[in-house]
Amino acid sequence: MTVVDASGFRETLADDDIVTTADVRRTRPGQAETDGDVRPLSELLVTQAEHADVLLVNKCDLATEETVAETEALLEALNPDAERHRTARGAIDPGAVLNTGLFSPESLRAAHSRERAVERADRTARPDQARDDHDHDGHDHEGHVHDPAGTYGVTSIAFESRRPLHPERFADFLRSLPESVIRSKGLVWVAGRDELALRYTGTGGVRRVLGREPWVAALSERRQKSQRRLNPELPWDETVGDRRTELVFIGRNMDEQALEPALSDCEATDDERAAAGSLSNPFPSEEGEELRL
Repeated sequence: MTVVDASGFRETLADDDIVTTADVRRTRPGQAETDGDVRPLSELLVTQAEHADVLLVNKCDLATEETVAETEALLEALNPDAERHRTARGAIDPGAVLNTGLFSPESLRAAHSRERAVERADRTARPDQARDDHDHDGHDHEGHVHDPAGTYGVTSIAFESRRPLHPERFADFLRSLPESVIRSKGLVWVAGRDELALRYTGTGGVRRVLGREPWVAALSERRQKSQRRLNPELPWDETVGDRRTELVFIGRNMDEQALEPALSDCEATDDERAAAGSLSNPFPSEEGEELRL
């Protein structure tokens, strides 16, 4: 469950304050490794909203109906699968948030996957299909419309490419993202980084790119076969393997006609890819490295 301030959510997304959280990774049963994870407050809030089973839109008594509806529209784009409830002073029937049966290990794994992010973008862009998928009549449990795009201009853009991105052009693209882009994230293949998959995340004015893990295509042939056997749904191309870029952008009143061509222009040409070693490349070259833009 995540509680969101009805009137302050949008402003928090534009906040670039930095916080430290506890990132606990289970290495084996009975043992946990804990490191300090430093990240923007806005990213922490959005991540919580994206992974919540239940979202409480609180302080509705202190906000206008339009403001509450806009906040709900953003939450719908970020996490269309969550149940949402309007509250004042946090008052809520315990039965609405306890023992809901909404959580499962499968849902958690899905929330972390890129495929679900792109699926959300596609569903948000096609609200009629979204309603069909959820078996709703156009409203959720609290009676608000499941069509944020049509009413409040909240839309999503999904971008996929099997060509590497030019490091300088893509870095410039991220730096110049307009304020209308509220949330963006995904998997990135940058020219000159054929060995390493990069994970991008952006919230408000904060953009981060992390060195994630080696591409399966960069592993030995034996390990490639093993990984593909363990992950039969891994997207695979006979030429580039699993190397790819898959991004989703969520925002309000975004200029799709400008963003989509700008993304395509980031793709490296064959000549640029061949000369990737000579390009200025600010992106991480090792696992765990981070670039902030």
